[in-house]
Amino acid sequence: MSHRLETPPIIGLPNLVVEPAFSQGTPELTKEPSKRALFLIKEQLKQQQDCDGFYKKIESPHDELTGMPLPVLPPEEVPSFKDPTSANWHHHYHPGKDKLLTSINGLALRHVRVQILPIDTHNDYHSIFEGPPLPTTNEQRFGQIVLACAGYVPSHAIDVYGDDPTEKVELGAKNRNRLQTTGELEVRGQVNLAAFMKNYLIRQDFSHVKESIIDEFIESRDNDRRWFLGHWLLAIASEIAVEPLEPVYKQALDEGLIDKTQKKLPTIVKEHVNGRKISLKTIRALRRHLARQSQ
Repeated sequence: MSHRLETPPIIGLPNLVVEPAFSQGTPELTKEPSKRALFLIKEQLKQQQDCDGFYKKIESPHDELTGMPLPVLPPEEVPSFKDPTSANWHHHYHPGKDKLLTSINGLALRHVRVQILPIDTHNDYHSIFEGPPLPTTNEQRFGQIVLACAGYVPSHAIDVYGDDPTEKVELGAKNRNRLQTTGELEVRGQVNLAAFMKNYLIRQDFSHVKESIIDEFIESRDNDRRWFLGHWLLAIASEIAVEPLEPVYKQALDEGLIDKTQKKLPTIVKEHVNGRKISLKTIRALRRHLARQSQ
């Protein structure tokens, strides 16, 4: 089809030919409306390149209520691994080489929330965003880890192909329910999570526990009794640790951001140190920690 527009003849003038605005036809930018904003943002980033050809990417939007990274708006169809070249896992906490994500505590955070995405969407996301703001204290890490394990899904998401990918968009109840139930969001790195929970729980404040119970736990040579007291103290530590999260957790439940069938927060925390090996390590570590404090 010709791009030349023929004008009707005008009396007394030769036929006029109006040339199209784009000599090569419609530009690529207007052919795929879903990627117009993505194209423009990439162009803006390229214009900000330094002398070595590198450009600073944009900080990923985050959830205002919890500080957690936002999920990427899921595609129409649930991605599948049947074709390994079509989908992969997106770590919400990135970049992976950041020092805040490479320690034992950081690794627990790094893998606590991954989302399956089409590879093209995943790559386009990383072409724009450098990563979300990362928690810097163990208290902040603990809160976000526990909420991720509880199945918390923010009210907003990142639409890589939206009018402005840097602006949050409403996730909507349907998409939120989908992310909570289809397995598109996963908690990974159970070994790292257990190590983090162990170190976090043994450092809780046990000053309100009777001194005689602490002494018995430290000094008893009865393995069964020590085992019982150790688990009892860890259950108390779990309740203490989650107290600061309760207001946020309640609000999230009220707003439907957490499935109401989820276990209570102390149970979610304690389960990470319930395995035979990790519970033995945790109880021994707690005993040593309390013994040092009592000296």
